Amino acid sequence: LQDMLARDPEDRATAEQVQEVCTELSEEVGGVSLRRFAKRSVPPLIQARREKMKGTVLLPSADLVLTTPQDPSILTGSKSLIPEANAELPPVFEPGWWVQAALAAGLALSLWWFITA
Repeated sequence: LQDMLARDPEDRATAEQVQEVCTELSEEVGGVSLRRFAKRSVPPLIQARREKMKGTVLLPSADLVLTTPQDPSILTGSKSLIPEANAELPPVFEPGWWVQAALAAGLALSLWWFITA
């Protein structure tokens, strides 16, 4: 570890030297290497996860319209909300729409003035 953290880059251990030291240490310690353990243990875990997730959608559809308020933490691919046939969409021009339009126009005007000045 001290060789890897040497202040001068030329004094630091190379990747090959680190690998050699790690191999020597693993032979002294004994037991199953991490690589062999992972090769034996990880594939069954991945297969089990794939089986569990088979048939589920990871991302919601782009055209999904929620008709009722939902807790976003419970929406998953297995719980899709299908909109009702006669569902009313929220009005576009609510009572304060002109304030938003004025802010957007002011932002556009100030951006134009900044670019052209």
